[in-house]
Amino acid sequence: MSLKNERIDVTIEFKTDPVKSGFNFFSSLPALAYNMRDNPLFKRLELKEKQLSGVPDGALKIIFVADSGSRLLRHINDSDLQHLHKSAAEIIRHFLDNSSVHEVCVFSPQRESFFPRSTTLSWRVSMFCKSESIFEIEKLNRLKAILPAPRFEGYQARSLQKQGVFKPSANGWYLGTTLMGRNSATMKISARLLQEFLAGKISRQQFERSAFGGRNEFDAQLRNGYTIKNTKVEGAGIDEDDDYIVFEFAFDPAAGPLKLKS
Repeated sequence: MSLKNERIDVTIEFKTDPVKSGFNFFSSLPALAYNMRDNPLFKRLELKEKQLSGVPDGALKIIFVADSGSRLLRHINDSDLQHLHKSAAEIIRHFLDNSSVHEVCVFSPQRESFFPRSTTLSWRVSMFCKSESIFEIEKLNRLKAILPAPRFEGYQARSLQKQGVFKPSANGWYLGTTLMGRNSATMKISARLLQEFLAGKISRQQFERSAFGGRNEFDAQLRNGYTIKNTKVEGAGIDEDDDYIVFEFAFDPAAGPLKLKS
């Protein structure tokens, strides 16, 4: 069945074959904003403006917006040649023209390059002002410089959030293991991983797979005659949701194989 007029062109098909749940709907186009006001970005900006209603007269009103899965913000200047849909930049400028807010600042994680695809992410910061003289670009650059680098692009963070991987009950984000030295060895492993293993949250196999790629490095050290001589906690920094447990091993004649010198 076809439905077509000057505004729509829709074709509806009936199929006797069953369709799997989750695949009932298909659209060849991403979500787009066709109206300057009737879109999630403008409505959110309006809500934030209401929260600034008690600001004293003469104060500078700035709204900071971050991309956490919004296609509008990820492609902030994206528009079509026929101007059928609106870009985030157009929506923000329209909002500023019709509000008491002076500036809107947008933060969006961006890859350094796409060809080839880079694993490095940085913040792209876009500033929209009513007057060019209001905001000093140096202040914006200082703010950008002190922000931790983003871990994910916005759509990735949104997908992970929907999967529940940031819940306290979910498995932690583990730091990698480092092993150094020969005559004496130093091993750095994830503090979160070790605690989850000791707490019984993960199995021995899961611990060994995450920490050592499937082998038991503690067993390997012991079989070679090395025992733990010292342990300490090493902070991994404010940007990591984990720390290191550092084990220092040294050769122990009581645990090592008997060696006879001729």
